[in-house]
Amino acid sequence: MQVILEKYTGTKPYVFPDGKLADKNGVLERYPTALSVTWLAHTDEGGEMLWYLYLLSSFRSVYNVPSSLNETQAIQYIEDKMNEVPREPESDIYGRITALENVCDALEQTLQILIEETVTDKNRRAEITDIFEIVKSIQKDE
Repeated sequence: MQVILEKYTGTKPYVFPDGKLADKNGVLERYPTALSVTWLAHTDEGGEMLWYLYLLSSFRSVYNVPSSLNETQAIQYIEDKMNEVPREPESDIYGRITALENVCDALEQTLQILIEETVTDKNRRAEITDIFEIVKSIQKDE
């Protein structure tokens, strides 16, 4: 379902998911600050359903909205971010590969530090680093 956001002003009636009227009074019952601060109405393509109300200032933080954007631009930015297709994690259905990758990343960093601290011969360090890079590339190809 595509996310559609618009500024909530209290002038437009909506319908709550439970079928009740989401006019100004209905919204104020559920969201007493709906007219005190800026809220975003999460609605449908027809602009009739009021799925949720989101506090704009909170969503500016959640979605790292640049402070240079005005209110209208910020709403569009947030909507675009909410509609982005999430990147599929590179893991099996149990998430094991992702966890393994995290462990491998930590080991790579540790090995890199150990190589730099213990291998004083620059040529030997370069050989170990080259082998290390080859192993990393093989891991990524699997």
